[in-house]
Amino acid sequence: MKRTIEIEHRARYGKATHARLLRFLRRHARSLGKDDKHVYFYELPKVLYKVVKDVSHGTAKLVLKKSRIHKTNSFDEVEIAISPNDIGKANEFISAIPGVVPCHDFICRENFMWKGVEIALKYSPRWGYHAELEVVVPGLSRRVAAEKKIRSAAATLGITLMTTNDIGKFLREAERGRRL
Repeated sequence: MKRTIEIEHRARYGKATHARLLRFLRRHARSLGKDDKHVYFYELPKVLYKVVKDVSHGTAKLVLKKSRIHKTNSFDEVEIAISPNDIGKANEFISAIPGVVPCHDFICRENFMWKGVEIALKYSPRWGYHAELEVVVPGLSRRVAAEKKIRSAAATLGITLMTTNDIGKFLREAERGRRL
């Protein structure tokens, strides 16, 4: 099995910036389409499990992120496709892991490919308006080039990428509104 690493960054912004980015990317980027999802997050100190129901495409999957977004911007992930009918069972299964902290969010998203960067413009009750900029590489040796590409895209789009510290602070504050 060929392993890949996702280099991803996030940016939070307001509704007006979201509308501006949407207009720009619809004109200048390749649309990858709508990608709305129910995401059930299960947090542990070193890993994150997700149960994802993709309502735009009628699919579902289990995801293991082998790191946390407030620790790094590079992720080794394992994904397993499941039947959308098994979402409840998957949630029950992962909820049984000792120490797991659950959270649910509905994420409205539209995906684009622009200048070699996959950009997901998103809105969710937990995160508000935000974007995820991602480049997938075959290994960490290509991380520097991917980071440069993402930072260049963000600068051109006029958005500020969050640091891992910014994300950690945001997540701690967001825990107060946690719900499943």
